[in-house]
Amino acid sequence: MTERNRADDLQETLAKIEQHASRIPELESALKTEQETVDAFKQEAATWHKASSRIAELESTLHAERAAAEQLVQQLVDFEQVSIRTKDLEANLAAAEQQGTELHRKIQDLEAELLTERRKGEATMGQLQELEQVATRVPEMEGLLTVERDRNETLARRVVEAEQAAENASKRLEEMARKLSEIAGLASQLGNGRG
Repeated sequence: MTERNRADDLQETLAKIEQHASRIPELESALKTEQETVDAFKQEAATWHKASSRIAELESTLHAERAAAEQLVQQLVDFEQVSIRTKDLEANLAAAEQQGTELHRKIQDLEAELLTERRKGEATMGQLQELEQVATRVPEMEGLLTVERDRNETLARRVVEAEQAAENASKRLEEMARKLSEIAGLASQLGNGRG
């Protein structure tokens, strides 16, 4: 009985072995497929590892490019400010040039006015020199004036004396005429008396 059981067990085991053996090609195929899948996963993992390294590299490059872009943006902002400042400076320069032109014109006007005043000053200096020359002759002229005044006083005194002499002479003439008239009257009377 025991042998039969063992035989049955062996047959069952053989059946199972045969059943498993029949699945060996399937299992080998499945194993091969799994190995291929594993190889593919390994290849993909390697690819992902490379991609990860590339991603890190790209992230680093992106960070550097972003920093460079931010720097460029800042430079553009600075350039815009410089451009605005340049325009302001150009406007200020144009205004300064306009003021410079006006100042140049004013300076020319002032120089012309200064030249005119200088000529007037030279003319005034000439007149002053003439006056100084005249002033140096003032004592001489005062002396001549004093002499002339004395001469005029003498002439005036002589004129008064001459007028007085003429008046006295006129009175004398009148007196002589009156006396002559009296004499003529007496002579006429005497002539009439004799007759």
